Parts: sequence; structure tokens; C-alpha cells
Amino acid sequence: MKKIIYLTIIIAIFIGLSLYFNNQANTKKYLSKWILPTKNICINNGGKFTESHFSQFCKATYEDAKNICSLNNALLPSKDDLKKFVLSCKGSPNEKPNESYEVWDENSDNKFYTECYEKKGYLSLTYWSRNISPNYLIDFEDDARFAWMIRLGFGNIREDHVLNKNYVWCISDN
Repeated sequence: MKKIIYLTIIIAIFIGLSLYFNNQANTKKYLSKWILPTKNICINNGGKFTESHFSQFCKATYEDAKNICSLNNALLPSKDDLKKFVLSCKGSPNEKPNESYEVWDENSDNKFYTECYEKKGYLSLTYWSRNISPNYLIDFEDDARFAWMIRLGFGNIREDHVLNKNYVWCISDN
């Protein structure tokens, strides 16, 4: 009887470890899809390119950002991609910026969250998403069009005007 119990425990541990390592492999695969635009493509397509001591950045309007990612064989990330990125760093994504300011503090005070996205080469900046907001009205002038973006340091996903310039990161299946 003891052998059956020990065998059951060993099998349960083996299954648990297999599931854990499979999940870790899937997380790494997901995160490997993120790419930063190249300098030439950024500059030649309306973006402004800057470099820091540990990363490089491209800043552009929404339409330019979509084009820049396309020329890098990628897309702007979706809102769901942004949420998954925040969660992968143990942060709390926030889509209701006017209702829950405490989440801003929760993320900005979370040292693990901050160190995680910085290790991946990102700063506490605003990055575009490919999703348009319900306020993106194609029949109106540019002053009525909005798309989703994230304020990474706070995990705050909100709308921004498409003519504003935010940072560009792309996601690819390659």
C-alpha cells in the first residue's frame, strides 16, 4: 500500500513539474515575439529614433507606427498583448484610468514589475497598440480619432490621439 502512495506522489510531482516547465517554455516563446523597429525604418517612415545606454527607441504617430511595424515584418501589439506583457512581469493591467488610480501606484511601486520590463529593454514610456478605440471615427477629421496605448510604468492602457507621438514596439510571429 505504501508503494502505491509513493508512486502516486511521484507521478503527481512529475506531472506538476512537466506542466510548470511547459508553461515556462510557452512564456519565453511568447516574449520572443517582441521586436524594436530598426533605426533606418523608423527614421525613413516618420519616426524619431533615440538611443540610450541600454536600448533604442522609435517614437511616431499611430499611422506611422503601424507602417513602421509593417516594414519590420510585424504589427503593433494588441491590447491583449499589452495586458499579457504587464502580467508576465507580475504587474496589474489597468484599463480604467479614471476609476482606479491605486493600480498606478501598485505597478509603479512594484520593484519586480519595473525591473522586469527594464530587463526586457523597455522604459516607463507610452507605447502604441494596434487597436483603435470606439472614439476612432473614420468619417471625422483627425481631431476625433483615438487609438489605444499603454503607459508601461503604470500598466495603464488608455486612449490617445492618433496624431500624438508615442513609442513603437512591434510583435511578430517569426
